[in-house]
Amino acid sequence: MDDSFNMQNVRIRSQQSPDNAAARSIAGSIPSWLLKSGDAHRLAMRTAAGRDLPWYHQASAAQRMALKKALEASWQSRNQSDRIFGRLKEIEAFAEPLLIEALKTRFGITVDIRTTYLRTYRSTGLAGGFEMRTVSLLEAALNNFEAKETRGGYFDAASQFITRPSATGQFEIVPVKSRLSVEDFASLCRELDIGRQYQTCLNGFFDFTQPVVKARLQLAFQTCEKDALVVASELALLKGDIDSQTHALLLRLTQGDRLLTLGVKNLHCHTVTMMGIDLSSILLIAADLEGSRSVEPVIAYVPHDPRHPVRQYPSAARFAAVLTDQLRDPDYQQFFSRFVPHRHRGNFFFQLNERLVELKWHASDPGTQQPTWRPEPVANPDLRLAGARIAGEVWDHVFTRHLNQLFADARTRAVPTGDEDAKSRWARWDSFQKVALTVLEVGLFVAAPFAPLLGELMLAYTAYQLLDETFEGIVEWSEGQRIEAAEHVLGVVEDLIQLGALVAAGEVLTALKPLKSSPLIERMEVVESSDGRSRLRTSEPETTVAQDHERVDETPLGTGDMPGLEARFKALYPQSTEQTFVDFVRKSGTPAQALQRIGELEQNYQAMSDTLDGWVAIEKGDLLPMDQRYHKGRFAEAIKRCWQAAHTPSANGYTLDLDFHWTSDFLEYLPTLDVEFPHVSALRFRSAELRTDIDGFLDYFPDLKSLDLSDNNLVALPSLKGSLRGLESLDMSANQLSLSAESVAELAALTHLQTLSLGNNPALSRPPDISRLSELVTLDLHGSGLVDWPQGLFALARPRGFELDLLDNPIARIPQVVPGSEQARLVARTRLSRDRLPDPVREQFQACMRSVGYDPVRNYPPKGENTSVHWLEGVNGSELQDRQTRWNQLEAQADSQGFFEVLEQLVESADYIEAANRAELTQRVWRMIDAATQDAPLREELFGMASHPESCADAGAQIFNEMGIKVLIREAHMAGTPEQIEAALITLAKGKSRLDQVNEIARATVRSRLQAGETFIAVDEDVDMTGTIDEVEIYLAFQTGLAQRLELPWQSRGMLFREIGEVTDAQIEQAYDSVLGLEAGEGLVNQIIEQRFWRKYLKRRHPQAFGQNALEFNTRQEALFARHVTGALTQPVYERELLALAEERKGLLKTLTLDALNKAA
Repeated sequence: MDDSFNMQNVRIRSQQSPDNAAARSIAGSIPSWLLKSGDAHRLAMRTAAGRDLPWYHQASAAQRMALKKALEASWQSRNQSDRIFGRLKEIEAFAEPLLIEALKTRFGITVDIRTTYLRTYRSTGLAGGFEMRTVSLLEAALNNFEAKETRGGYFDAASQFITRPSATGQFEIVPVKSRLSVEDFASLCRELDIGRQYQTCLNGFFDFTQPVVKARLQLAFQTCEKDALVVASELALLKGDIDSQTHALLLRLTQGDRLLTLGVKNLHCHTVTMMGIDLSSILLIAADLEGSRSVEPVIAYVPHDPRHPVRQYPSAARFAAVLTDQLRDPDYQQFFSRFVPHRHRGNFFFQLNERLVELKWHASDPGTQQPTWRPEPVANPDLRLAGARIAGEVWDHVFTRHLNQLFADARTRAVPTGDEDAKSRWARWDSFQKVALTVLEVGLFVAAPFAPLLGELMLAYTAYQLLDETFEGIVEWSEGQRIEAAEHVLGVVEDLIQLGALVAAGEVLTALKPLKSSPLIERMEVVESSDGRSRLRTSEPETTVAQDHERVDETPLGTGDMPGLEARFKALYPQSTEQTFVDFVRKSGTPAQALQRIGELEQNYQAMSDTLDGWVAIEKGDLLPMDQRYHKGRFAEAIKRCWQAAHTPSANGYTLDLDFHWTSDFLEYLPTLDVEFPHVSALRFRSAELRTDIDGFLDYFPDLKSLDLSDNNLVALPSLKGSLRGLESLDMSANQLSLSAESVAELAALTHLQTLSLGNNPALSRPPDISRLSELVTLDLHGSGLVDWPQGLFALARPRGFELDLLDNPIARIPQVVPGSEQARLVARTRLSRDRLPDPVREQFQACMRSVGYDPVRNYPPKGENTSVHWLEGVNGSELQDRQTRWNQLEAQADSQGFFEVLEQLVESADYIEAANRAELTQRVWRMIDAATQDAPLREELFGMASHPESCADAGAQIFNEMGIKVLIREAHMAGTPEQIEAALITLAKGKSRLDQVNEIARATVRSRLQAGETFIAVDEDVDMTGTIDEVEIYLAFQTGLAQRLELPWQSRGMLFREIGEVTDAQIEQAYDSVLGLEAGEGLVNQIIEQRFWRKYLKRRHPQAFGQNALEFNTRQEALFARHVTGALTQPVYERELLALAEERKGLLKTLTLDALNKAA
């Protein structure tokens, strides 16, 4: 719905003269959200207007429209937020009437408390030394006083009430001291306690006792924040500050997506600190900045930044460098001050400027008047920029952070009585005096965290968009002309606001004022645009040349004359985008040709639908008519959806998934369809009981790259000539195939094949010929009745990751190869049923494996690229090669088989199957591989755990997660500074302690069910499943159910068979309460000190303390033992005393652990 001011609904009372025609035209272009915007925003827009935006001219129509919609949504939510939080009184406005009334009532004094000042003198204790302060009465009341400052004699008798000092320091005495002493004023301020009253006001406004009130405020704030990020992201995309992938990620963030991935990277939101001070609102999105040891790209969001609110940087260091350069500009410091808490603001900017410049001596130059000591920029100042990962939901965190800042800022702007001493209060005030007030924005509205001034970039674009909606041809205007035009537009806005704009009857109470006369306006005339709206344009012919530029709200490429064209296109292709529509029109040639093409496509789709519907209605075959209609109907709908996906954007083409679309003999009667599906790159038609010739059906897909017809009843390969010659992957496993000489020849001609799967075809009879398949990486021939190796195996150099699977075949020989050669390596990597090999051949095979460095005890050779491919999704170029090399090197290590079997099993886990969790699982896999590659002792430990899972604490139920804890311990020890290492280790120890408690609960659950008569799941001699307890799934149920809430380390996000575990939601809740309950008192500390790695760390970190502790308690233990030996203590008493001593000995562990927990918190 158009949101602009609609002049057709307005009746002008006065005569409509030509003089105000321009004003009426402008009014018709003004959006309603602008009329509802705050005064400060409109004033700032005047300042920002006139800038040229070259990136805007280069944007596509779709990008402009996206930006326009985002801008409108942002202004609307901003106005809503401003209306809500604007009701919160500013501190000065709140305090002023309270102080005025108190002075009048108590002392009969009426003065302007903003311009009447208090100057105090206080002895410093040094000979003749005095400290002087000068503040307004209002500021003094807000800063408050200590009790000692109300006592007579604390301030010197020279202290006075004065007028505001002039720029030269001159003032006059305000004659009120006879009625109001300085001490009386200090006492009055303490009694008023404006700070406490304002905190009460804030609590009443947010009303935390009413969840509905808080929820409404939180929703308004978060909507505003999210909309602002959307606008910033759209602007950044147009300006080239981010790429399309980052743009999509940011939009997902605004939609509440908590799992942020970019490629294979799992990203997190981080808060930012500078020089130890939290900077509210600024977000860094990157891999874990605290835990990562490598250089990671970052996305920085600095809300309302005047240059680039959102920008992508190759590293955090680069972001820090750019931010440092910006902070050298005083104007930018003024903007940046909004992110610094009020209590730190003065000292922060003082320290900042101290670090940004240094005084350097220069030789005097007679030709200049510059001093010899001059400030010079510091090249790489240490601003101690750091990021801290946000643990929970980012928007809830942002709201809480802003709320905390608001209350904290209010508490330092209006200090409650007794909150802080005079020294800290005046120290803060002194720091303010060292920095310009314009930088500090001392008078900023206290609710600024919830209603900040909009950024220059957004305001400039808003002004430009407003001009573009109102005037034609502004792209050719000068900056001065745009500024002048903006003044006219914003003048009309003010007039409309003053007039009340629209009233209930839709009538303007008075006519709009004519625009001020100017050369620009005098040349203007009102014209009707193609969209039916009026705009202003200059009457000179030469200025209208540029009026054919593409407008934001026009349908691209001149299709505005056919408003239904895009709707018809969208009806045919529901998943299409605006850009695909633009491309379609462009490829069609002209709008008229596009319209004709749409008509043809509609007819084609309708004809195909009618043909399919007729086929569905035919009752032919053995099945009941109802069953036929169901199965054929599913198939027909899938084909229709496939047709409509022709213009669905996809980098890898469309995959037609017909799995389990049971067709019986239906395909025999499928009539000819006059269609092709060139957009389909992959066809999956598995488990459909196919048994007839499907060559005709496959002809509809001329550009297939992947064909999967596995798990059917096909007895022959489809014809592989023609459209299937470009196949890269062919899976015909689990059928009833037999290869003829002709089909072997056709397979040999598929020179682009990378994967060929013919396994589980018991009657295959002959192996394929792969002598020409140079790109082949995977050849699966298991269980196919073969007695010999595939033809042409050594005809070409095979990739190092080549995998040949000949398992479950009666093969009794291996090829003769030179030991240690590439051919030997190829043979050694082959999967064979070794138990079927004759003993001499088996020994020959093992010798072949040893010759290329493989462990002959291994059940299968290293899988290399064929297993690693699961963990390399989205990785390309040098990074792909680097990761594959690391994988291969690790897998080549002795005793690695069990380790890589664990990784292979993960492919069947819920975390891998669920795409939303796969990126995080992939990251964990590579963290483990990297750690095992770099750390030999850890590698041996991990290999041992994987080879003997029964040695793990949970009886092998979660070997990967147990191994992951070892990796986390290593990572924690590499966290950086000693403080960072300790924080990482204590956090891990806390999580591991909780995980141990969860496992104990799972163990108790298993034990309880066994005691109740249940048994473990097993397979009996008749291959029937018996029992009801699946130990693995019970552990998984508790671990995954509590992983996020209890912050359990290295845990899976999901599980596939929760129902098998039979763990209820109620049990999960009970376990959660139990774990937290066990942490009460010293419970958590006692659990943490049981973690061996934590005790080991503490003893290494504090050797002297533990040495002294050991000496003391060993001495006491020996004395205790001596008393027992002499008979002074009976055995029960001795044992009791010994246990008490052991518990007391843990005191140092507990103290250090508690201290670490407090620091981490």
